[in-house]
Amino acid sequence: MKKFIFIMMLLPVAVLAQTAFQGFGFSIQPPVLREIPDNQAIVLFYFPASEEFAPNVGVIRQTYPESAAKYKELTDSQLKDRNAEVIASKIAGGTYLVEYAMAVNGKKMHFYSKAVFKDGKVLLATAAATPAQWKKLGNEMKKVVDSLSLI
Repeated sequence: MKKFIFIMMLLPVAVLAQTAFQGFGFSIQPPVLREIPDNQAIVLFYFPASEEFAPNVGVIRQTYPESAAKYKELTDSQLKDRNAEVIASKIAGGTYLVEYAMAVNGKKMHFYSKAVFKDGKVLLATAAATPAQWKKLGNEMKKVVDSLSLI
């Protein structure tokens, strides 16, 4: 089993059911977020660091009142402006999926994101890793991102 570290941003909390991490032998009560600022990490999962980078999966919330198609169009344009290599970019069932590679601060990186839309908001899960880390962890990281769903 791949090891990773689970970190939650500490914001106002209330009682919620425990989240179990069977492979690690513990459970923890996540916070109920009364207010979620846009464009701030809500939850982060860190995988073991190598190459001076800790591969991770994070979830943020964004305000976006337009459609998934418009979000895809905007994202594709932004990636083109940043000279990203777009591996895949598609809408499936109202969900936007994009996989791309690009340099960040001079370091080559691989990304995979899933955006889900509801009531003018977007929940965006993104995996980030170096190319070598992606070869080793990419399938597991994709599973985490793909598991994002609305409740």
